[in-house]
Amino acid sequence: KCRQLAVKCIHEYPDFEYGYITLGSLEKDSGNIAAAEENFRQALRINPHNVEALGRLGDVLRSHDVQEGRRVLQQAVTCDPEDTLSAIFVHNARVHT
Repeated sequence: KCRQLAVKCIHEYPDFEYGYITLGSLEKDSGNIAAAEENFRQALRINPHNVEALGRLGDVLRSHDVQEGRRVLQQAVTCDPEDTLSAIFVHNARVHT
């Protein structure tokens, strides 16, 4: 049901980056990493400075490209050094790699 709502949101509001972030998160949770990555990248095409999309993309990338994942996570922190979510992602990247 959540996935259907996210897809409907994207269809009705294709320039709303949070629809893609939501769908990307659902795809990641379902183990569909490629689809998750593509949805986070689409959110960033709409808003390249979306810290949540950067953090989630960096987290997904770490599973198959540690260096690129770290680079994207650092970009999230650079966009908003006070953002707690990106700080947690960066911390986890340092601890788990």
